[in-house]
Amino acid sequence: AEINVHFDSIIQGKASTAINYTATFPIEGKHDQVRIEAYDDQGNEINISSDGIDLETVKKNNRIIVKGRSIIPQSIKGETSYIEVLPKVALSEPDRFIKLDEGTPVEINSERQDLAVEIENITVQDQNIIFDFQINNGNNMDLEFLFYSNIARNDVILVKETEKDIYQEPIKHSVEVINKDDLRFTSTFDISKIKDFNLKDYVIRVNMGSLSANIPNELEKVRIDLN
Repeated sequence: AEINVHFDSIIQGKASTAINYTATFPIEGKHDQVRIEAYDDQGNEINISSDGIDLETVKKNNRIIVKGRSIIPQSIKGETSYIEVLPKVALSEPDRFIKLDEGTPVEINSERQDLAVEIENITVQDQNIIFDFQINNGNNMDLEFLFYSNIARNDVILVKETEKDIYQEPIKHSVEVINKDDLRFTSTFDISKIKDFNLKDYVIRVNMGSLSANIPNELEKVRIDLN
């Protein structure tokens, strides 16, 4: 994903500890977010209360450079000889749109990580628009099924094309699990109350950002000596 995170300093106070870093992103990653996990010399996770605080953001040589900070809400001075820091980056992804008369299957792939939503079939009935889809080619990436069912309900929806960038209450619909293990779903949208419904006026919006924000890219773990 062409991302670098450099840890600049550790500020050890009496009541808290600050981890300062510089993150460098490509231009398309200007909305990426750094998240940090920290562990002591016994392997115990250290609580981070405020993560990814942006102190300064500049554009330089076609890159976005962010000076950031994460806060540990306690002093760790004398408590551990080092900390291991695992940086993760939630990659930003634009929404994708599929026309209702588009040939299926249509696979939408993330440009920056291994995520996908495939619209396998679109059915148009008198009162309903139905589409079958699969998330991540069935790979749950060790996340709970509830996460994917929420994605299916809230982030693969029918919207009016002229309002596709407006997030509001979705058109009434139901979601059925076709195959839990394969992350396959069917959504049925009720269009009976939409006056003068026209196929050309509506699209399927796939919010890839919601998927990628919850599956951050892991970078290499680094050890920082506190002595």
